[in-house]
Amino acid sequence: ETVPMILAETSGLDALDSLMKLRQLHSEGKTQAGVNAITGEIVENTFNENIIEPIIVKKQAIKSAVEAAITILKIDDLIAAQPPKKEKEKGKEGEEAGSAPKMPEF
Repeated sequence: ETVPMILAETSGLDALDSLMKLRQLHSEGKTQAGVNAITGEIVENTFNENIIEPIIVKKQAIKSAVEAAITILKIDDLIAAQPPKKEKEKGKEGEEAGSAPKMPEF
C-alpha cells in the first residue's frame, strides 16, 4: 500500500482516495489496477497501459534486502565475539582502579 500511496501523491492525486479506489478495484478482482504516474490516474489494467515493473527491479530489491540482513548479522556476530568485560579491579583502600583518590576528612 505504500508504493501506490507515494505514486498517487507524487502524481498529484489524493493519496487516500486513490488507495480506496485501488482497494475497491482489487476487491472486484481487477488485480492489475494501479496508478499511472504519468497521467495521474488510477487505471484498471496497468498491463494494457504499458505500465510494467521490470523483474530487474524486484531482483535488486531482494538483493538489497539480503545484503542488509547479512550486514546486520555480521555486526551481531562482532558484538557477540567480543570478550566479556572484566569486573573493575579494586585499588588500594577499596578504591576502584582508575578513580580519583578519596579526599581526606578534616
